Amino acid sequence: MKRLLLMPVLALLILLAALQEPATAQYDPERLYQHLQSVYDRNDGDVSGYLIDELTQFGLIFPDDARAADASWLLAKIYLDKNKRHEALAAAFKTLYLYPRSLHEGECRDIIQNVLAREVVYAPKKGLLESAVYGTAVDAATLERWHAYLNLLKDLDQPRLYDWSLTEARTFVTRFPGDSLIYPVLEWTGDLYQRLGKIWEAIYSYRKLEEIFPDHPQLPYALHQQALLLSERAAKHEDAVSRLTRILAHYPESDFAPTAAYTIGKIKERELKDYNGAIEAYRKLVAGWPKDERAVEVLLAIADIQDRRLKQYDLALATYDEIIKDYVSDPRGARALELTGDLYAENLKDYLNAASSYARVSKLYTADEKAPDLLIKAGDLCAERLKDYRKAIEYYEMVANLYPASKKVKEANKRIDKASKKITDNL
Repeated sequence: MKRLLLMPVLALLILLAALQEPATAQYDPERLYQHLQSVYDRNDGDVSGYLIDELTQFGLIFPDDARAADASWLLAKIYLDKNKRHEALAAAFKTLYLYPRSLHEGECRDIIQNVLAREVVYAPKKGLLESAVYGTAVDAATLERWHAYLNLLKDLDQPRLYDWSLTEARTFVTRFPGDSLIYPVLEWTGDLYQRLGKIWEAIYSYRKLEEIFPDHPQLPYALHQQALLLSERAAKHEDAVSRLTRILAHYPESDFAPTAAYTIGKIKERELKDYNGAIEAYRKLVAGWPKDERAVEVLLAIADIQDRRLKQYDLALATYDEIIKDYVSDPRGARALELTGDLYAENLKDYLNAASSYARVSKLYTADEKAPDLLIKAGDLCAERLKDYRKAIEYYEMVANLYPASKKVKEANKRIDKASKKITDNL
């Protein structure tokens, strides 16, 4: 009986001994760093790849250990030794930001100055980088230091560091998955994938935000970027329209809403050949954001669709007139008048209104460079199509009167002589 009672106790003791045994074989950060430092000091052949891998892993396994700053600095030094200056710069800044006031602070700044002196690509950001060498506050929390470090990489926006930045962003997410400010970091990973040309990785990074944070106020950016990639790089035009439509439906106050309407219009016009759908999207932009800088552009696009695609000439004329009335100060109104004249002349054979439209450019948009040409064009219609030589001369004379320095004056004068001869011949 006693033997039976002792059996569980014996088993427990064996288990405890087994659990304690690995402690003597623990992966110790101090011993690991001493090993890596000695490998570096011995300089036995090219072991830089080994050291880079091991030191990078050290930072992932022991990010808060007392030796983490030493490992980060040594990594920067090895990168510089191997002439990988961009990585050396990033590793040095990482040491300064994540481990402020470390023993290697001065050496990290020397590495940074070395890189800045040799890499001209950093010249435009030199001011930013020179002020960044002071790192973060000593009393800043680890999370705050990481945010500052990632923001530096983001502001730097160096193509040679996109892979590095992506790795660091993913490391941050691994360490701080519950951070309230994780959204912009995840959004940035999508941007980095896009800049690296990894289109589907970028698309699904943005879609991850859509599915995990369906009501986040910054979501319109991810929806818009996803839509552009789907349409322009993956030829998934319907999917792109779906994402943009979501912006208009759920985020009408977003800065991306007018752009969403504009992009839907472009996709439907150019890719899907859904011309009525394109007009509808363009109209949403004009109605919702009449002061948007693209309003006149989309009205011109609407009129062009109505004219060339749908043959709805009356509607096209009304749209051109809308531009002239509602956006009279916009210089593109001159093009609306010119296109009105073209429509009258080419499609409706209404040469009188065509000539009048061409001539109105010189009245409403005096400084337009095509105004002298359009006055001659108006005169030609009167002379050649309407046989109204007096009206033709009136338009020709406007060239010299309104634009005396124009090279078209000589041409207009020749036409005046020709029209005057016609009048004389018909007497």
